[in-house]
Amino acid sequence: MKKILVLDDEEAIAFFVKQGLSAQGYEVVATTDPDEAMAEFQKGELNLVVLDVQMPGKSGLEVYRDLKGQEDIPVLFLTGYPDSFAVKTDTVIDMLRGDFMSGNTDILYKPFDCDVLVAKVEALIGKATETADEATDEAADEAADEA
Repeated sequence: MKKILVLDDEEAIAFFVKQGLSAQGYEVVATTDPDEAMAEFQKGELNLVVLDVQMPGKSGLEVYRDLKGQEDIPVLFLTGYPDSFAVKTDTVIDMLRGDFMSGNTDILYKPFDCDVLVAKVEALIGKATETADEATDEAADEAADEA
């Protein structure tokens, strides 16, 4: 089973994301506290981080920078602010050139539908549980697409 960490300062959003992804079979840990999220991240074994961009105290971009400094893990950003990535900081520029282009990072704009959330998560890390045959078939399909 794939494990996802959700960090959003709005409890209702964190709960909605947790419920939606749990219903699909993912193991989900949700929090509104960046320090608690970092502690969970330190435990390892995460497949994805779902991260709100605009949060009081420590922004999602700051949390992202801390996470990426330790491990290369897919991130799905949540934001209600379309201009969140228009700011041309070094972090955003590096993110746009690297993680977004590689398909390791994506954005979901609030408000969003649970089906879109699940589709974005599956695009980043696959379904919650895959058999060995499904994973092999998927890898073969990707290799054929690249050829």
